[in-house]
Amino acid sequence: LAEKELQKTNAFKSPREKLLCIFSCCRVINNLLLNVSMASNHKPAGADDFLPVLIY
Repeated sequence: LAEKELQKTNAFKSPREKLLCIFSCCRVINNLLLNVSMASNHKPAGADDFLPVLIY
């Protein structure tokens, strides 16, 4: 789902629309990490967890 959000950036020309696609991708990743941490009773995910997922 996050990958599809990033692929949408090619369809837009304005920087604002491209940034909204990136923001949407980040929101999807953040929600995924939150759900995983809640399901496994671990501490909430932070930037150290988020950035590698975004890069991958």
